[in-house]
Amino acid sequence: MKSEFIEVLKKKLTSELPGPIEHHSMLAKPLNKQYSFSNFSNQYTPASVLILIFPHENIWNFFLTKRTNKLKYHKGQISLPGGTKNRDETLEETALRETEEEIGVNKLDVSLIGKLTPYKIPVTPFKIFPFIGWMKTKPYTYPNAHEVEKIITVSVDSLINKKNKKNKIISMKDIDVSVPYFELESEHVWGATGCILNEFREILIN
Repeated sequence: MKSEFIEVLKKKLTSELPGPIEHHSMLAKPLNKQYSFSNFSNQYTPASVLILIFPHENIWNFFLTKRTNKLKYHKGQISLPGGTKNRDETLEETALRETEEEIGVNKLDVSLIGKLTPYKIPVTPFKIFPFIGWMKTKPYTYPNAHEVEKIITVSVDSLINKKNKKNKIISMKDIDVSVPYFELESEHVWGATGCILNEFREILIN
């Protein structure tokens, strides 16, 4: 596929990013407005994730992963490839290394084209730095059995499709909460990953 899409996206990523607004719109919100969720920490551990874009069957795609139940944080959730920054590496290097470790994509084959707005997770607590990369063809992948239950290929078109942006009511600590999420490949994507993808989606459509 031609890379005009990548060039346009790369240019958009150099403009002012819509991060906080798009993050906030995907946050869980108590139905009873007397309740509120506040940040629990002023110190965050830096981590990086990668949205890896690639063409396959004439459409653009990216990977999500389903985390195993063996992990300390966010067991069984849908996430982007990524993890905690090592002391001796840059945030960009973290995103590439973690992607290689989790799903087997050779980090040397990935071209980074930009980054999104960092996102703080109050509960964990991590500060996530999202990066955007791309490859000319769909890469060979294999999941890290300890960290990744499965690798999910998602089309950019499905992320853009407004029908896939939904809402559900759940109970959190005995409080009814409205939770925005994306339904992608029959998986519910919410929380930090949903917030990051919502900013990415906004950049794609504008």
